[in-house]
Amino acid sequence: MEIIVMLFWIISALFALLAFFLFLEILSAACAATRSYSHGVFTPKLALDARAVILVPAHNEEKVIGDTLESILPQLRNRDEVVVVADNCTDNTKALAEKFGVTVIERNDVHKRGKGYALDFAVNHIKGQGFDAILMIDADCIVEPGCRDRLVEETLSTGRPIQCLYLMRGSKDSLATSQKVSEFAWLIKNKLRPLGLLKLKGPCHLMGTGMAFPAKMLYDADLANGCIVEDMKLGLDLAIAGTPPKFLPDAIVWSRFPDSEMVSEGQKSRWIHGHLEMILLYVPKLLKNFIVKRDVNLLLLCFELLVPPLVFMLLISFALLFVTLLLSLFISVSLYILPMLSVCLIGLTLFIAWLLEGRHIISMSELLNGLISKLRSSSVYLTFFTGRRKDWNKTSRK
Repeated sequence: MEIIVMLFWIISALFALLAFFLFLEILSAACAATRSYSHGVFTPKLALDARAVILVPAHNEEKVIGDTLESILPQLRNRDEVVVVADNCTDNTKALAEKFGVTVIERNDVHKRGKGYALDFAVNHIKGQGFDAILMIDADCIVEPGCRDRLVEETLSTGRPIQCLYLMRGSKDSLATSQKVSEFAWLIKNKLRPLGLLKLKGPCHLMGTGMAFPAKMLYDADLANGCIVEDMKLGLDLAIAGTPPKFLPDAIVWSRFPDSEMVSEGQKSRWIHGHLEMILLYVPKLLKNFIVKRDVNLLLLCFELLVPPLVFMLLISFALLFVTLLLSLFISVSLYILPMLSVCLIGLTLFIAWLLEGRHIISMSELLNGLISKLRSSSVYLTFFTGRRKDWNKTSRK
């Protein structure tokens, strides 16, 4: 019995610590929220004369790549280039991209599928062409004005990978509660949490699009891998190498959630499984390198990585609370205190986040109903242990 009590104390303490870390992130974001990031005065210096290449990996993106290129091209400086990677395409992506006068390179390898392989192919293509900075934009994203200059300026002045604010918006005509919950959860993950870490002078994860790097940084990077969250892996590798990514909320790219609920759930499954796999692979590496290098950025990234998807965190916290309440009926130790603290902290965190970003998207009653629904359909987390997603699949859109 003593071993069981000790085990539950350790697990409960860990989740209470992670809940406090998440609360600290959102509270720090609230302190930083008084600044209007998207309309600040900005005067580029290094970015004016720098030569940048924008890589656009594309797999069967004929329906959206035109809008993406239309948002990119007006921002280019004289010596910039756009390189579209038509990766294993079976549609008109290549022909449509060529109409915009950009460079299009084709890659065909049905055995090595995924964005990491496409980006590695593109980086090898542009080596030796005298670029100062490399930007990466997904083929289904809209790039807000000024994004190119801000990203190039920041990555060249700091020598670090830069992640801009990457937003996902619901379909224009969608009123589904599940999509509203997803949009709110995305704002917590991709805006409030990295903004809180920025306020704490910490790093962030790379998010897959809206990223910038000093060109030479990527020439030897491990891009050609089958990881289903290749962006997160790249950011962690670069952080361990001494150049942790930095969040830049002034620059914005955005995309839309898939119209199909089934496709959306498949996409979430891939992200969740990839995140959980990175926890298993990289937490030991980050802790080891933190001890050796005494780099606080690595410790912050370790905590950031350990915070699981919010619904999963709520699920585990409620389960711990229920089990420890039962155990407390048979033993004198109040094991339920820490799980109860976790649930309260997560609830307070959600409320602060809702006040900051959620009120204009979803009502509190819709949010509560949506969370209950997602807790009931939480099998996607369990399938990580029984049928882990290791494949890459394109996100289908209308």
